[in-house]
Amino acid sequence: MKKQFFVLIYLISLQIYAQKKYSFDYALIYSDSVSKTTITYLVNSKLNNYNLSFNDEKNKQDISFIFADYNGILINSKTPKAQFFKAETIHNPCENIFRYRSKNLPKSDEYEFVTFKDTLLNDSLYYHFAIKSIKSIEYQKRKKIKSCHFIVYKQSENEVPFLYHPTIYYKWVIKKNITNGFPKVIYEVDIENKVTAKKTLQKILKTKRFLTIPNKCDYTNPEIWNNRSNTKTNDSSLN
Repeated sequence: MKKQFFVLIYLISLQIYAQKKYSFDYALIYSDSVSKTTITYLVNSKLNNYNLSFNDEKNKQDISFIFADYNGILINSKTPKAQFFKAETIHNPCENIFRYRSKNLPKSDEYEFVTFKDTLLNDSLYYHFAIKSIKSIEYQKRKKIKSCHFIVYKQSENEVPFLYHPTIYYKWVIKKNITNGFPKVIYEVDIENKVTAKKTLQKILKTKRFLTIPNKCDYTNPEIWNNRSNTKTNDSSLN
């Protein structure tokens, strides 16, 4: 009886502390032409359904970060800067975790990947592809739809594509016809081919960081998704 009691306590403890763990092995540091800031993305070079992004603003004591797993999780949180950079693992309580239901999933059918000839930058050749709308020109003008271009390192072909936007990721899942690798440059152009946004890679750093969430709020699990009511909807798109 005593042995059964301790087994029960052990199983309850496992349920309380059971966690889902995400790992990151690279930090991609980009300068952003719109915000005029530096954006860091923590990524997994073998899994591109999730990433963590943040700005390190010098005049602030906290780091605000966004974590998204396109399969159903969104975290928008804040933590003291010293603690954020010191910790190997970022833990998150359920109150900071939301269901991630993106409206971009059906929109992926409205886009296609286009591959271009290699692009020459600073005497080096890079792969070049873009994701573009297949809607009419009139529709694209009315909705102000942008195309997104990726200039990709040839030296990083062993890494899955870094696709920072859900529409692009969902399209990649359906049709994996683009090259692997980390983008040196990501830029958006409007229907008149004018560049409206641009991110340029400043550094690629090896890292070993982790993020955990309790299993009870792992909304990538269909059973947990359907049994919870707090929903965070992402309406972002390429237009």
